[in-house]
Amino acid sequence: MQKFVKNFQRKHGAIDVKEEIDVFFIDDEEGGEIEETTINYEVSKIPGLDNLTLCLNTEKDFEQLDKLILSKPVLFNDFLGGLFGEQVEVVLTKISRGLFRPPRPNRAISTTISYYGSDIHVELIARDTESTGVQFIAANLIGVRLQSRRTIAVINGLNISDPLRLEEATKEILRSVLFDIEYTYGHSFETTNLENLKENQRHTARVAPLLPREPIRLMFKKYVPELIEYFHVAERVDYLPFKFICYFHILEYFMDKSAYSLVSRKVRQLLLSPDFHLKSSEYIANAVNIIKLETERNTTDKIKIGRVIAEFTQFDSLQSHLDSIKVVSHFTKGHTLTCAKPLNLSPVTFDNEKSYVESVAKRVYAMRCSIVHSNPDFDESKAVPFLPTPKNIEFLRTEIELIREISRTIICNTAS
Repeated sequence: MQKFVKNFQRKHGAIDVKEEIDVFFIDDEEGGEIEETTINYEVSKIPGLDNLTLCLNTEKDFEQLDKLILSKPVLFNDFLGGLFGEQVEVVLTKISRGLFRPPRPNRAISTTISYYGSDIHVELIARDTESTGVQFIAANLIGVRLQSRRTIAVINGLNISDPLRLEEATKEILRSVLFDIEYTYGHSFETTNLENLKENQRHTARVAPLLPREPIRLMFKKYVPELIEYFHVAERVDYLPFKFICYFHILEYFMDKSAYSLVSRKVRQLLLSPDFHLKSSEYIANAVNIIKLETERNTTDKIKIGRVIAEFTQFDSLQSHLDSIKVVSHFTKGHTLTCAKPLNLSPVTFDNEKSYVESVAKRVYAMRCSIVHSNPDFDESKAVPFLPTPKNIEFLRTEIELIREISRTIICNTAS
């Protein structure tokens, strides 16, 4: 361990520093290889930074971290930002196209607003340099994918000592300033929710077989192209509520088709009955009742979802998959999420085929309705709008594994 790191550890004994040494080879000009070594340090348990872990490697990095600790930062709960010394700093994520490049010399947009009688100064800074505390954190975070070119909001004049009130005031000010900038100049930003940007958790990663060394033979299958497109869109989307809906689109594709399949199968059975020629009137009446019943039931999305799950998935295979990624206990328990009203999710049961279909349909339906609907005055039995707090987003990260595996299975089982 390098000397400057040991000095840092002596000064900050409660901080954990883990050395990581990577050895790799690069080609030289003569066609040979040169061994290169890099040394990085994973730094965690940093005062004021909660459970964030930074990756540092230079003496300058540790000097900046030392200054950051001495400023006694107070991080916000819902997004990447906080109080650093006398000013509030927040990392913004650009959600519109086009390069945000304010004029020189400062590469910043400055504005002043009146907030409950106080003049508040807000700057939107677009710089690659780590000139602020929150920029230093954002540039060195482990396990989070941030835009390489970050925009920072710096707010001065907020003299609020209570951290929760300070965070709420910051939200209100940025909501006002950012929408005005978006409306007037066309550049859209939002605060950066770390839970949306985290890499997939290791415990939910699907363990894939090793790539083959020998040639393999595959069978040609005609997949439904729209379903693969939906699946790929879901894989690309970072925002977890939208990711859930993209996977759900695969299930939704068959919600009406499954009713047709069910009706046609039952009617076909009646037509092929050996005594149809004797009891044709009775069988036709039964067929009419089947069509009528399924048409009435067609209005209930929960029943549609159940039909698709019953037709295209198998409860033992789904249970085995969830168990392999160590999340089956998450789904066999009920959960209550804190939203505008409590959002209750009932457990999935794998006792038998019937209970499996009903419980999975109920859980998927509740989550889908919560994400899709926004009316907070809905009765709880219809929908409780999903609130994307860090805790709820982290929950959704695991919850998505169910709809993802269902959608993957549907794609496989509908190929011809």
